[in-house]
Amino acid sequence: MEGGDAPEDYITTMLRGIVGLEFAVTRLEGKWKASQNRPAQDRAGAAAGLGELATEDSLAMKRMIEERMRSKGE
Repeated sequence: MEGGDAPEDYITTMLRGIVGLEFAVTRLEGKWKASQNRPAQDRAGAAAGLGELATEDSLAMKRMIEERMRSKGE
């Protein structure tokens, strides 16, 4: 195995230290993060940029940002 600058015996030693983990996800928490801590002008710019992408996902996110802005009276 080639390791660039590291000596072969060092790489071999390090590879023996790699441990795989497996676990079950029992809960997933998310956070709404769409520039809400930014000025209204920045949020509007983010929405405009998402609109220019014109993918299904970007347009859905654009609508969510705009809806949130409307609910805040912006």
